[in-house]
Amino acid sequence: MHPFCKNILDGLRPSFDEIVGQLGCFFEQLNGLKTTPQDEEWHAEGDVHTHMNMVMDELYQLVDEAHWQLTDRQKLSLVLGTALHDIGKPFCTKGMEIKDVMRIAAPHHEYRGASYLPFRIPKLSLPKDIEQEVVSLVAYHHMPKSLVVKEKPKQDYARLARICSPKLLYLLEMADMKGRTCSDKEKQVDMIEFFKMSCEEHGVWDKDPYDGWVKSLTDELKSSRKGALSYFYNNAVRDYESQEIFTHEEALSKYYDFRDDFNELFVLCGPSGAGKSIWVERNLKGFHVVSMDMLRAKHAKDMADQKLNGYVRQVAREELKSHLRKKGKKIVWDATSLRRDFRSPILSLGFDYKALTTIVLFQKDFDEINKNNLQRKRNVPATVIKKQIDSFEMPELTEAHRFLIVGSSGRVEYSHGDVENEFAVG
Repeated sequence: MHPFCKNILDGLRPSFDEIVGQLGCFFEQLNGLKTTPQDEEWHAEGDVHTHMNMVMDELYQLVDEAHWQLTDRQKLSLVLGTALHDIGKPFCTKGMEIKDVMRIAAPHHEYRGASYLPFRIPKLSLPKDIEQEVVSLVAYHHMPKSLVVKEKPKQDYARLARICSPKLLYLLEMADMKGRTCSDKEKQVDMIEFFKMSCEEHGVWDKDPYDGWVKSLTDELKSSRKGALSYFYNNAVRDYESQEIFTHEEALSKYYDFRDDFNELFVLCGPSGAGKSIWVERNLKGFHVVSMDMLRAKHAKDMADQKLNGYVRQVAREELKSHLRKKGKKIVWDATSLRRDFRSPILSLGFDYKALTTIVLFQKDFDEINKNNLQRKRNVPATVIKKQIDSFEMPELTEAHRFLIVGSSGRVEYSHGDVENEFAVG
């Protein structure tokens, strides 16, 4: 763990200026917050950097309240997540018309910020679960207010609670709202308080919304094949959150015919040189691999030729569909899949054919990826890898049934939705 992060874990309370001084070399966008403006009505205090100094002060006051009972690891995640939560604003800030008034806004900066972090945050050598919690706090920090404003049902609160701690989100957003100067601050604070009350009402504030589901399904699926528990559990959760079913028992009847011969689809996600093919060879033996590179080499006679990408993608999808039409197939989609609009059609096919879907993110820092790329027989220019990383869109934990992160060790270092521990984290 980076010494500065270790000091925070041990109780250090750095100012935002100190955080930028220590971490600005890893996250360059932190250095641009002083020149990133904000709308005068929503942020009369000024630029994003000024706002963040106020936010960190408010956060430490909140964390000092003993009743929160936060662990040291939670405090570290919260401090880093709060410090980085607006890191996407330099990318997204622009003038735009809102209700016939020209404003300064940063639409979708939370998702852009979350996508900026994964190939940079490994430099801090944090445990992967803390890394992912920090990224999730950045990605979903607008959700507490959004759920309240849009009057979302309890299923939406359950969805949020399984991918990010409601308590940590509440504390981040309370500090975010208090750490600003605006005319409606009291109203904003009240909305965050209402979020907490709604979480408590729906039973997700300090509790797993699906507590007991795994045990109940385990009893029902004792004689089923490996992976069946993950298959039924994740389908039950997704269908509940989309209000297609209301109890996990309904999933048993809905997917019963697939209990022993469902397909498995792994969608790889990572830039060139991240170790995707090697990991598949070692961990997914017997899977049929649909490889964009191999198909490109077959049809273009040159794996580096990008001119036939559209045609190759169409051929690959047809090959994938031909396998999904059969029961019991195990398939890997081997492509960079860095953008959500590239992943979504492939995952949708998996869902349509009732497959157990898994995204595998290959997460290393930029320097390590470049080093690995140079050792490949067919390496690509460093500028291409940088372009790939700059275009990366972080997979949401709900895009597939399961989400795995393979780190520098070449092993799965984080998993979500793998309720059977099929991929031991280590």
